[in-house]
Amino acid sequence: MRREEKKRQTKSAITNAAFKLFSENGYESTKVEDIVKLAGVSKGTFFNYFPTKEAVIEDFERISIYSEAEKLMNITSPVVPKLLSSLINIVHNLNYTRSLRRATLMATLSSANNLNDHTDNMNNLRTLLIPIFKCGQENGEFTKKLPPETLADLTIQMFIGVLTHWCLGGGEDDLITQLMMSFDVFFKGISP
Repeated sequence: MRREEKKRQTKSAITNAAFKLFSENGYESTKVEDIVKLAGVSKGTFFNYFPTKEAVIEDFERISIYSEAEKLMNITSPVVPKLLSSLINIVHNLNYTRSLRRATLMATLSSANNLNDHTDNMNNLRTLLIPIFKCGQENGEFTKKLPPETLADLTIQMFIGVLTHWCLGGGEDDLITQLMMSFDVFFKGISP
């Protein structure tokens, strides 16, 4: 096995173990020691890949969001169902509980570095979304009264807002239901 493939598998084993434990035991109750035991790696190996357990969450969220956004790069009409499907896939892949999402929010806000990483990730996501909204405008799905940059910003704000509201106990118990209802209203609001 090539070295890069081994590194990818190790990182994936750590991430999968962490999310399994976060989902079963809660984020706060899960310790790095628990993660490395389940992943079958040493504590030193864990810290070679992630500086903190919060970093596991940040990395997994980033990968999940980017992989879905990249699937949309060569999107054709209709855009809305494909965007909704990607948003649902992101939430499904992250397998959030309210406490896990609160933990990701707290991790993001816990340090300037985490917040800067989050800001960079959202800027990169914005860059990926802009051509998707341009395509939707060209196909007549979205209003041209707002630039695609604004539509990308609003989408990110809506997504983060729904996740935050839900993790704090608001809205529907089922996050996917809450997300679909919110984005249904949003997409209707930006239609021509």
